[in-house]
Amino acid sequence: MESRIENELDKAKLESKLKIVLAYIACSLIWGTTWYAIRVCIAFGGYSIYPAIALRYTLSEIILAFCLAWLILRKKTDKALLINKETPWILLTGAIAGFGVGLLYTAEKVIPGGLAAVVSSTAPIIAVFLASGSKVENLSVKTLAGSIISLIGIVLVFHDRMNVSPEHAGAVGLLVANSFLNATSNVLMKKHISKTDAYARNFFFFLSAAILVWGMAWIVGPCTIPSHPFEGAALAPTIALIHLTIPGTLIAFTLFFYLLKNTSLSKAMTLGFVTPVIALVVDAFFEKQAIMNLNMYLGVACVLMGVGLNIFLPSVKSVNRSKVSSDS
Repeated sequence: MESRIENELDKAKLESKLKIVLAYIACSLIWGTTWYAIRVCIAFGGYSIYPAIALRYTLSEIILAFCLAWLILRKKTDKALLINKETPWILLTGAIAGFGVGLLYTAEKVIPGGLAAVVSSTAPIIAVFLASGSKVENLSVKTLAGSIISLIGIVLVFHDRMNVSPEHAGAVGLLVANSFLNATSNVLMKKHISKTDAYARNFFFFLSAAILVWGMAWIVGPCTIPSHPFEGAALAPTIALIHLTIPGTLIAFTLFFYLLKNTSLSKAMTLGFVTPVIALVVDAFFEKQAIMNLNMYLGVACVLMGVGLNIFLPSVKSVNRSKVSSDS
């Protein structure tokens, strides 16, 4: 009897780990393509920056609203899990993330996708130290080592694309600010949000982000939205917007929130090291601007080594003595 129970527990753990790995891979592949999609969306003939983001989140909201209504009508979810004491935290994290994405889109108007990716890959490092400082998770030796190895890999991968002219310094600053905001949003999400229904969490997160970005669009102006989105020069930006909305927002964020709930923040945030590598491959296929060399291959190996260290190696001695939450 005990042996059977142990086998069932082992099977459940294996299934849970498989789901986490599949969610991680899906997020990596989807978000690895969004760097290129953002550039296409806000290119000539497409959408101006803030309307592009606002439409992305608003379309996501409409789909999520139908999903929530269906769940409520079919009594598939507990209403107590829709709006509760966690809701203000969800709204706050959504607003922080929305503001950060506005900075990211603005930077991608002048910064190449590879450089944007490498600067944004500082978010996992920032998140690790924020989480440690706020006692959300302890800073383990393997987490720190894995993050440093991955960051070295990112630098190697994009070594030939990191020559920043003085006029691009402001855009780099925006990307660093976005990394900090992204890390802050995820740390707050990990610390304060755990019980809310997944659809409700997404709904309030993107509602807050959409409201904030529409406000920014009104303040910054002017707003350019193609009058015939599926014709001529607007077709490619519109397809990019759809890609950013459905896979890039609805699917990827749902999977990422699943990762935040079921694994440590440090493991989930290693996505920030993997997606730039995928972005390079996408650029090589669609923009023909990236040629793989020895530095890039070594960089990819370092990234995979660092991520593998974070995900698969058992935790070792911690750098601080705060209580371990989930990275143990």
